Amino acid sequence: MHMIFNDWSFCPGCRFPAKYSVFKMYVEKAKPVCPLCSHRIVDGTLSRVKDPKPHLTAYMQQFEDGSGDTETKEGEQEAEKPKPQ
Repeated sequence: MHMIFNDWSFCPGCRFPAKYSVFKMYVEKAKPVCPLCSHRIVDGTLSRVKDPKPHLTAYMQQFEDGSGDTETKEGEQEAEKPKPQ
């Protein structure tokens, strides 16, 4: 799903990013729970994030400093990084 800057939200339980308009519609029409963690979404707990830039920056930083999920399986070689030209 393509995230839109002014339609950004999080599950109040697992904090997984979600498109606010789609998540709200799902909660209202399908099930009042997060489809990822099954956390019950209570009226008023779902809201738009005013500025998602800090969240995006923190997410990207995980990969820049090596703390993201970039490990290889045992026996696999890491892909070479492209060389600057």
